[in-house]
Amino acid sequence: LVTGQGCVSGPPSESGSPGIRRVSTQVVCGLSMFDVTVATFPARSTAGPVVAERRRLSRPPTAEETVESPLTGPGGDRTAWRMIRSSEPTDVAAAGVWVDGEPIGLGMGMRMHMAQTSLTGSRFSPVVVVVRPVADWRNVTPEMRRRLEQNLAEFLLSQPDLATQAARMGGLSN
Repeated sequence: LVTGQGCVSGPPSESGSPGIRRVSTQVVCGLSMFDVTVATFPARSTAGPVVAERRRLSRPPTAEETVESPLTGPGGDRTAWRMIRSSEPTDVAAAGVWVDGEPIGLGMGMRMHMAQTSLTGSRFSPVVVVVRPVADWRNVTPEMRRRLEQNLAEFLLSQPDLATQAARMGGLSN
C-alpha cells in the first residue's frame, strides 16, 4: 500500500480463509493511525461472500446498531467510501467495494451483476477495503468518536490513490 504525503505504511500481514485473501497494514499520518484491510475474492464470486466479509470487517460482531452513509468529498461529490458507525460497542470504519475494477454500491444491481459474472467470469477479482482508526474503542467518548471519524474522513479524502490502488488489487484475474 502506497500512501500519500505525510503518511507511512507499516509492513503488511497476510491471512485468509477459503476463497478470501486478506492483507492488513497500519498507516500512520501525523498523530493518527489506521488499520487498513484489503480482502480479495475469486473473480467468479457471487455477492454473498463479498457482502459478508465487508460486514465482518467493518463492524463489531456484537454491535447493537449500525448506521451507514456515503463519504462525500469537496463540493458534495460521492467517493468510493461509506462511513459505518456502530454503537454498543462504539466503532467507526469506512468500507469500499470494487467489482470489475470499479467502486460499486451494495444492492440488487451489484448482486445481479455479480451473479452474472459468477457464470461468465470477469477479468477482475472483487475487492473489499476497510479502514478503521486505531483506538481503545471501549473507552472512546462521544467527542473522541467525532474526532476519530473526522480524522478517518480527512485521511480518505487526502489519499485519493487509495481507491485506485484498491481497484488495481483486484488486478487481472486468472
